[in-house]
Amino acid sequence: MPAIAPRRPAAAVPSITGLVITPGIKAALVDISASGLLAEAGAPLKVGQAVKITFEGTFEPRSVEARVVRTSVAAMTAAGVRYHVGLAFNVPIALDPPTPEPVRPAVAARETGDDPGSRNLVALSADSPPRADDTGTVAGGSSPVAAARPPAPPRVNRW
Repeated sequence: MPAIAPRRPAAAVPSITGLVITPGIKAALVDISASGLLAEAGAPLKVGQAVKITFEGTFEPRSVEARVVRTSVAAMTAAGVRYHVGLAFNVPIALDPPTPEPVRPAVAARETGDDPGSRNLVALSADSPPRADDTGTVAGGSSPVAAARPPAPPRVNRW
């Protein structure tokens, strides 16, 4: 079985602002990989149908030949039915490597203790100084950790 190409959501490919699928169906990108894409369109396409996809925006290549591999109803609204259409490219395309997300400092939470009956939490960054009541035991010894209450009992649905 061939390996599955990693998918990128539409938000990760801002150079694609829209799609036109022959025979002139406007569509929105849901996700894309080197081997195909998932689009949301206002019209269904037949599985096995050969199509040409034109990318709107600055994406390269400007167009690619593909075939419909699946179609399903995505949403039914007052405006009409929306379809998810899976398209496999005839020839894989090159995608720019994804941009790494910025590394954020570790954040823990500490209960404020203002109201013993509530779970008011305050965010602590990795460089926040520990308070006397923040120490606890972790594997390997004592270390500043988030103070934690025992888990609350499960809520019972009374309906």
